[in-house]
Amino acid sequence: MLSAHDTLLSWKLGGLYKPISYSSVSASALAATAVCIARPYISGLAVAGALGIAYVIKILKEEFESSMALAGTVTLNQISFDYIFHN
Repeated sequence: MLSAHDTLLSWKLGGLYKPISYSSVSASALAATAVCIARPYISGLAVAGALGIAYVIKILKEEFESSMALAGTVTLNQISFDYIFHN
């Protein structure tokens, strides 16, 4: 079982789809310090260069904020273990 002081590095690989943002919020709830998302950035770069990467970042940011709103949080500090483990 993880404690509040454990730190995780969560690697998320896959296409540009909604579960990335949901699992990023879950990783944050598990006290992850970083979430690496490579494939969407590479796809954005291949399709439209720097503008493609900027668009991917915009989409991921919006999806992450949407996931946080659905979880009832406003800031990253409000995301906790309680969102994953219910006692």
